[in-house]
Amino acid sequence: MKVLVIGGTQFMGVHLVRNLIKSGDDITIATRGKTPDPFGHNVTRITLDRTDGETIKYALAGLTFDVIYDTQAYCSNEIKMLLDVVTTRRYIQVSTLSVYFEDLKPQLQEHDYDPHTRELIWCNRTDFHYGIIKQQAENAIFQAYPHIDAVAVRFPYVIGVDDYTKRLLFYVEHIVKGQKMHIDNLETEFAFVNSQEAGEFLAWLGGQDFTGPINAASYGTNTLKEIIDYIENQTGKKAIIGEDGAKAPYNGTPSYSLDLSTSKENGFTFSDLTDWLYPLLDALIENVEDKSLKFDGKAQNYDTGRPSYPSEAVTYILEKANEKTVIADIGAGTGKLTTLLAKNGNSVIAVEPSEDMFDVLVKNMAEFSNVKAFCAIAEATSIEDNSVDILTVAQALHWFDLEKFKLECRRILKPQGQVFVLYNNAVDAKIEIVEKANHRMQAVHDFFVDPIKRDFAYEIKYDRETWLSFMLSHSYSPLETDENYQQFIDEMNMIFDDESENSVLTRNLLTTVWTGEF
Repeated sequence: MKVLVIGGTQFMGVHLVRNLIKSGDDITIATRGKTPDPFGHNVTRITLDRTDGETIKYALAGLTFDVIYDTQAYCSNEIKMLLDVVTTRRYIQVSTLSVYFEDLKPQLQEHDYDPHTRELIWCNRTDFHYGIIKQQAENAIFQAYPHIDAVAVRFPYVIGVDDYTKRLLFYVEHIVKGQKMHIDNLETEFAFVNSQEAGEFLAWLGGQDFTGPINAASYGTNTLKEIIDYIENQTGKKAIIGEDGAKAPYNGTPSYSLDLSTSKENGFTFSDLTDWLYPLLDALIENVEDKSLKFDGKAQNYDTGRPSYPSEAVTYILEKANEKTVIADIGAGTGKLTTLLAKNGNSVIAVEPSEDMFDVLVKNMAEFSNVKAFCAIAEATSIEDNSVDILTVAQALHWFDLEKFKLECRRILKPQGQVFVLYNNAVDAKIEIVEKANHRMQAVHDFFVDPIKRDFAYEIKYDRETWLSFMLSHSYSPLETDENYQQFIDEMNMIFDDESENSVLTRNLLTTVWTGEF
């Protein structure tokens, strides 16, 4: 089939396109061109703005498709903008349970909102609230274009590890980090659908004859209390809830569920919510703990003991920089590399996920008016689109989800932007406890297509205090409260005594910088 997907570069849209690729369809994706996609040569790309009729006409006028998937139709005028200029046999619209907003309740059925009979109002996104404009988008397709085989897919909250809205992640992060939340609906029954299954369902619909609105969700519901209880049990942390806390994203939603008879009768059976919700929560918990907590309690040792980087390496990175160059330092730690970059006078954005490290980073950057700092993960930095010229990662790439980080790099980098990855390695270390480079090198080669490598020699001298701080700064090192802490300290003191001269332990480092396409 010849298929047009409007959107398709995020969340369930990615799963939709991947399923269409597996089916061997001739796929065109239409987007603003700002979010990179992972589909390579398997799709044709068209650039348009879904809210701008002129760009739609320029990109699509006169074209014909067997199926159009529209993940971005928000209002009736946007339906008209599209279907007045392009021809299709079948049109599948991503709609929402919000069309039922007038009477949210358990076991909502499609006839509870009938888009064939409700008044059609031609409107824009800003004319009414979300529920009304999505109603009007449905009204438009079924009333103004009855000759098209159309489906409006009514999803509840769509969630997954790739959820860019981070609504479910909000609850996990706040519990793990001990941050207060304001929640007004702990006992509300929620329906959800997994982003992957949502994409599978959309792809399946393309080959069916069914027309009309259709509910799409997993079987079953969960309350926020059940979700929070699970997170507490898995993490050993207690949720802090109070009216002066951060407003939770699902606030104000009453209990509801969706009747799934129509999808089942037409041949698609959704999964049970409990089959995947708790594994998803496990993954989100692991994500937050791995990226935020491995260095908690170690920031001061990190700042005191970790080596910096040779000036020649920084000069190499900044070789093509000018006064307008914007630099992002991702996984900045306490600011070892950030400091050197900031001294060049450029605008620098430092991103660090660990709150413990971030606090020290902010203090270290206080002297630099040209540095902004974000407490965020590498895969979701909060940096603006298309705003960064040079992106650096020092001692951290192996911690990242590389595929997601690639997408984030492509989002925030300008077209000619560069990524530089740095690692310090002790070339003459005699002890096994010094971190080996294998996993780091694997991360580098998994990230870059054909990495370009430059080495810079660097010597560092430790006194006893900085040596102990260095060894205590690693992710595997014990905290002072750990049972094996004193044994670790004794072993590190023995190494210092054996290898130091005149109370100074010298290490020859090799700082390696990689860059290239990714």
